[in-house]
Amino acid sequence: MVREIRFLTDDGLKSQNCVFRAVYLMKILDLFADELGQLTDVTTQFRSRALNPILQRRLRGVDEHEPEQVALSVGKTLEEAADFYLTLDPLDPEHIETVLRNLLYIWPVRFSISFLNAKGTDDAYGVALENTLYLLSQRELISDEDWVSAILTEAEFQLIDAEHLSVYYETLISRSVRIPYVLKDPPNVDM
Repeated sequence: MVREIRFLTDDGLKSQNCVFRAVYLMKILDLFADELGQLTDVTTQFRSRALNPILQRRLRGVDEHEPEQVALSVGKTLEEAADFYLTLDPLDPEHIETVLRNLLYIWPVRFSISFLNAKGTDDAYGVALENTLYLLSQRELISDEDWVSAILTEAEFQLIDAEHLSVYYETLISRSVRIPYVLKDPPNVDM
């Protein structure tokens, strides 16, 4: 989140996406800091009101930039929203591989991870979006059963390689079996 804020503050990326994300995340982190300041007893069951919604969406691979996608994922009733936001603990180590894989599909977050130690550019931001569209198009070609069993698909391997993310995905890469699929236009490597 801090890296996403730095796109605006340090790197000077002034696109509408960067400004929106930076302001949004600054507010979230301020709310989280206030929340931590009010804690008197930290238990293993603590869930942040500020961070939990974001972490739940990332656990499930929901891009919060797209209100329609959030609405479809969360549901329309209070019951559906409670089920979406409160049934899984996004901080449970059991879910780390799911979170990592699903972050591949949330391009602003993946872009931030790509540039943790590098300077981003407006062009690279667009490349990350193009690569996500590529990844989503490949996802549509794979059955749900094959997608789950693959751990990582060939398209996901290509994206990880193209965007220099292998250091963050070592665990998933080592557990995956490369299943060849017919691929259309591999991801852009100009990151």
